[in-house]
Amino acid sequence: MTGAAARIVWLAILLTAALCSAAGPAFAHATLVRAEPRDGAMLSAAPAELSLTFNEPVAGLVFKLVSPDGGTSNPAFVVEDRTVTLRAPSLLGQGSYILSWRVASADGHPVGGALQFSIGVRSSAPANINSTDRGLAVAIWLARLAIYAGLFIGIGGLAFPVWTGTKLPPKAAAVVASVSAVAFAAIPLSIGFQGVDALALPLESFWRPEAYIAGLKTVYATSALIAGCGLAISFAVAGARNRNLTRLLSLSSIVLAAAALAASGHASNAMPQWLTRPSVFIHGIAVALWAGSLIPLWFLFRATARHSVVLLRFSRAIMFVLAGLLISGTILAVIQIEHAAAIWTTDYGRIFAAKLVLVATLLCIAAYNRYVLTPGVLRARAKARRLFVRSVGAELGCIIAILGLVALWRFTPPPRSIASGEPAFVHLHGEKVMADVTMSPGRAGPIELRIHLMQEDFTSLRAKEVTVALSAPGLEGLQRAARQGNDGDWRVTNVSLPMGGVWTVRVETLVDDFRREILDGPLVVGR
Repeated sequence: MTGAAARIVWLAILLTAALCSAAGPAFAHATLVRAEPRDGAMLSAAPAELSLTFNEPVAGLVFKLVSPDGGTSNPAFVVEDRTVTLRAPSLLGQGSYILSWRVASADGHPVGGALQFSIGVRSSAPANINSTDRGLAVAIWLARLAIYAGLFIGIGGLAFPVWTGTKLPPKAAAVVASVSAVAFAAIPLSIGFQGVDALALPLESFWRPEAYIAGLKTVYATSALIAGCGLAISFAVAGARNRNLTRLLSLSSIVLAAAALAASGHASNAMPQWLTRPSVFIHGIAVALWAGSLIPLWFLFRATARHSVVLLRFSRAIMFVLAGLLISGTILAVIQIEHAAAIWTTDYGRIFAAKLVLVATLLCIAAYNRYVLTPGVLRARAKARRLFVRSVGAELGCIIAILGLVALWRFTPPPRSIASGEPAFVHLHGEKVMADVTMSPGRAGPIELRIHLMQEDFTSLRAKEVTVALSAPGLEGLQRAARQGNDGDWRVTNVSLPMGGVWTVRVETLVDDFRREILDGPLVVGR
């Protein structure tokens, strides 16, 4: 029995090492940086091929070309490193088309978008077919939350009696085992949801074989399989009778839980790898040891205070756990956020700010427990014990809320990965003059504007001067003189936008000494 269990543990550890080593080099969240034809382009003839270039290597998933009449086709594609080349269908007629694309980034998350181009004339654009399936997003979030709870509260709870030298109360053991069981059941569901998201299928298709095949091909499947190994080993902890075997099983399950986090995801894919992956690993172990202790402590002290030895051991050890948690968390936050403004200008940053508030609250409760209530509990004071139990419950509530916020990061890239985001584009059309305005990157912060001037027949327009003004509600306009480059386009480089949203861009063109043309329109700027 002991020999067989030990062999299972070593097999799981070797499997973890193999899966992590097979994950390959890590990159940031995939972002489209160039498209040919570019978004909003007007072409004189149908293109032979279309290309999309990203800021990192990607895997192609789904590509759809929507014609002016609403019909769709799936062009053949070839992926070479960061570039996806699509063969355009033959006999494309005049009008406006939408290319909908979906790729898998190196961190395992599907990324999608759409761009529009026109041939000959602009027509009523077909509807954007990249609609958001809110039901799928909720399903992915719930599955992630269940798995996180199992990895931290479940595996950590089963490890608590091992590192504190006590026995779990039967009800505590049942609750912890239930959390782990739900997480174990959520793992295959999460892989199916991942495949559905990758293929842009409806939620009810998660059970189909192609969804699971697509999900297993993503990097996320590596994390899910490692997590499943960790949860499976943790179930044997409660049934083991040999003390050394129990310790081995418990240690292995916690190591696998932390390895699951380090195998994929935003944080583990950040650079430099020698710092981020160990930080994620240490962070995972620290969270499991802290979060896993709360349910056992709650049940141990709910009815009696006769567990002073356990509380002393926990109070001494938790300080080292918190040190590892705070150091690793700070390292990952600095790398992911990059600059302070991203905290309030990006969705990722706003989730981080909410998490920071909860973590600060959690630390205050923990300090109150450690320095105010624990001495009273050790002196067998009933009031201190009741307050201690309530505060432990509050800690558990904060941790569950934090895990829920962390699961939301699945749907938004960190600020570090959107630094070279897709350009923003607007086509300005006047009676005799037109302008294509491209802003790179298409987000708040330092930007470059490129203005391509055209006559009404789409031939290039020569001008003497070009001035660009940008304005937003509640802000004074930013006005800059553009300079003409060797390619004939005009550029503005010395400008920085303080926020995202809908801006108005105004292009004033001095065509000659007697003619001045003014064009304006909305420009959507990312946050």
